[in-house]
Parts: sequence; structure tokens; C-alpha cells
Amino acid sequence: MLPESPPKIAATLGQWLRDNLQNHRNAVRFLVPQDGSANLFGDRDLIVLARCVYLAEQWKTQNPEYGRLQIRYQKELREILKSRFDRFAIISNWNFQEPQNCQFHIESHKAEGAKIPDAVDRQIADNLFIPEDFQEFILATAPNNESVGKLLRELREPRPGGKECIPWLGETLIKERIIRLCAKGLIAINLRGMEYLQRSDEESEDTAWKRMRGKLGTGKHLDETHVLLPQNVPATGGVAPNVQHHSGRLFPEPSGITHGSDTTATSTPPVTTNAAVPVSPGTSPGPAGLFTEAPGYIPVAIHATSALNLLGRIESQGIRPGTQLKSLSISIPKLTGAQLQELLKRLPDGMTYQLDLQKEQTP
Repeated sequence: MLPESPPKIAATLGQWLRDNLQNHRNAVRFLVPQDGSANLFGDRDLIVLARCVYLAEQWKTQNPEYGRLQIRYQKELREILKSRFDRFAIISNWNFQEPQNCQFHIESHKAEGAKIPDAVDRQIADNLFIPEDFQEFILATAPNNESVGKLLRELREPRPGGKECIPWLGETLIKERIIRLCAKGLIAINLRGMEYLQRSDEESEDTAWKRMRGKLGTGKHLDETHVLLPQNVPATGGVAPNVQHHSGRLFPEPSGITHGSDTTATSTPPVTTNAAVPVSPGTSPGPAGLFTEAPGYIPVAIHATSALNLLGRIESQGIRPGTQLKSLSISIPKLTGAQLQELLKRLPDGMTYQLDLQKEQTP
């Protein structure tokens, strides 16, 4: 709330934003008083009424008459204040280097008192928020697999380079608009690697919206939720192959493949990359002819190494946050109970786990 209406509103507010806020500059709404009104802290009538309300509140415990006076003066004070701020301002174009050149939308909200905040939000959503600009911004980030958390942080800030700012509507409404774009089939959403939201060909927009709404999380979960293009969503399906547990190995091994001294014994010859694989009618072999029961999946094996090296190895195998995985098996040759507890605490929610181990015998 501005105590008075400055002669150059945009220059004054731009300088204030740069000097007083380090972030969330796009989320600020300024209430501007009527033109010609005196400074709020220098208006004698307001000062006298405010002092009367304060003293009556202090003295009403001694004499009930002061309680009635408090109500009377408080009503008069509110009548003056509720119509004093008839406009609001939000940032339109940001200029950090020359804040005096910032531009603002200055609009009338046509409300009084406690109704002002809701009226400001409606005015921004109905008249200042441009859905096409928001859609363009989200679609530009989809090819980069940006997280929803990062997008929300960017939208709370003014756009750089003199671009028109996209008004901040609040986290709930912004997430709903992202879901709406997904329901239209313009984007897909990877929910922390556990679920993909994407409109199917046979779905209407309303049906997809009802299925998807409310599924975006909050807090740190938004940093693990990614926006991507629909065609980038990996295919799913198939039957999980049998899992073989070997030290330092991730994922099931096809029969006959050896790693050092470890060999998966089979009664059939080793599989080679150019070996023919029998396929039932109506099915097609998986990649490299290794699996027929899980189309679209290929085996990945990584020898035992440190956690840091393991992260690098999975990236080199093309495993990204949006990559769909299945039949994961991690083998740890040796660890303590404390390390096991720490590992289990870090496992993500929303999945089930099976644990097999050998425990040291105690006397």
C-alpha cells in the first residue's frame, strides 16, 4: 500500500522493487491511493481518528463507555480508508539497469475495503493475463524437459530483455493452467518418474482434464515433475523378464552373457546380436533381438562402482529423468545396518520394494 500517490508512479515503483526485493518481483501488487490525497501518515483527520480508536481500546476496561466510542471511531476510520485506495499497479516491463524506465499496469479495481484483494485478482486474471503468452512460454520450455518447480520460480520474476511480463496468478491457478495445456494435448507431464500425464487420442479435453486435475504436487515434488513434449513420453508395457541378482549389476541379464568370472548358465547356446529369435504371430522382437516379451526395453548392466560414478554411467546410457524403467535390481556386496537404514530413508514414495539379504549371525 502506497502512503501517497507519487508524481511518477512507474519510476518510483521500479526503483522500490529493485532496491527492496531480491526475488518474487512479479508477484507484488501495489495499492495506489486516489490522486490528490494527502500522505497517509500526515493526514490530520486520519491521525486523530486512529488515536481515538487506540485510546478507547486502552480505556474500555475501566469504563464501558469507551468501548462504544471505540466502535464509533473505528467505523468512521474504516469508512475513510476503504475507498482511499481505488487503483492497483503490477509490473509490465522490467528494467533492472534503469529501474526508472520500468513500466506498470495501473488499473481501477472498482471495489472497497475487504473486497479489494479478490477484485484485484479477478481484474488481473480477466484483463491482464494473456493465455497465449503463457502457452507460448510453457511450450518453449517443454523441449528442454524443465521442471514445474523451475517454471513457477521463473514466473514469479519479471521477464528479462524488455519482454512483457506474464502476470502471476498464484501457484494453484498456474498449475491448473499447466494441466489445461496437458489436457489439450500440447504438452505431457512426467510426475516424478512414476506416472505420465498425456491426453490420449480418444479422449476429449474435458475428460482428460478431469483425469489429470489435482495431480501436480507441491514443494520439492514440483522440482521432480517435468514438462515435456507429448511425443517424448516413452512407451510402456510388456512383461518383466526374470531378474538375476549379481554383485555390481543393474537390470536382468540375457542368458549366456558373461561379465568377468560371472556367467549365467543356460542349456542353450549364447545369444549373439545377429541370432534369430523366434517370434509368435502378431508380435515383434525387442531391440537387438534380446527380448520378445518386453518390446521397447533393452537391458543395461553396470559393474559395481561408487554412487557418483553410477550417476555418470546411467547418464551415458541415455537414462534421463523422463526415461521409463522396469525390473530394476541393485546389488550391494556389503553394508552395515546404519547404511541400510539411510538407504531405505531415501527411497522415493509411491513405489513398492522387495528386500532380500544375508544377515550376520550373532552369538
